Amino acid sequence: MKNKKGFTLVELLAVIAILAILVIIALPNVMKMYNDARQGTFDSEAKSIYKIAQQTFLSRMETTEKIYSNISGSSDSLDIQAGNSTYCIKLNSSGKVVQYVVTNSTNSYQELGGSEIKIENVKANNGSNAAIAKDKVAIDTTTGCKVNN
Repeated sequence: MKNKKGFTLVELLAVIAILAILVIIALPNVMKMYNDARQGTFDSEAKSIYKIAQQTFLSRMETTEKIYSNISGSSDSLDIQAGNSTYCIKLNSSGKVVQYVVTNSTNSYQELGGSEIKIENVKANNGSNAAIAKDKVAIDTTTGCKVNN
């Protein structure tokens, strides 16, 4: 009898098929976890910007409505590292957030209605118009934050 060394082609193909099936089963779950983590990071960053805007408004003792933004050409930005997010946030004369747009490469939040926005409502892809490209966020000198079409 001959000594057999190594695996046969059929054995190797069977192992490859089993591995492929495992990848097909696991990949959707891994992608969901990845996307959930990115959304959670965005939510945390969006709420952080919200809180810092209110704190900045109060610490500067502002008495008129104020718009904070990191859009190029904006005169008032917050002293934060916003990562790759673009934001525009408008506070009324009493320091309540009345307009808020924040977006990054995968998630966004927009609320431009004019009534007070509660921090618990700030979540990724929530608000009046979910998908916003970063270069579409702008400031209108009369109305505040806006999203160009």
